[in-house]
Amino acid sequence: MSITRKKFCYLVVLNKKFLTLLASDLLLQIEQVLSQIGISCNQVLTKHEAKSITNQLLTLLVHHPKK
Repeated sequence: MSITRKKFCYLVVLNKKFLTLLASDLLLQIEQVLSQIGISCNQVLTKHEAKSITNQLLTLLVHHPKK
């Protein structure tokens, strides 16, 4: 009896809505960590500013994956 190893490859397709939700969750976690160490995020962002930041985060996530 021989044991063979099989390699599986998965193609993961993430849509923009999912990535936006992911980036929003990350932003909330970053704000929480900063507040825990005494740095407050007092700036109130407009929807346009928040969308711009989210798009920048998405660009970083897509174009600079972890090595």
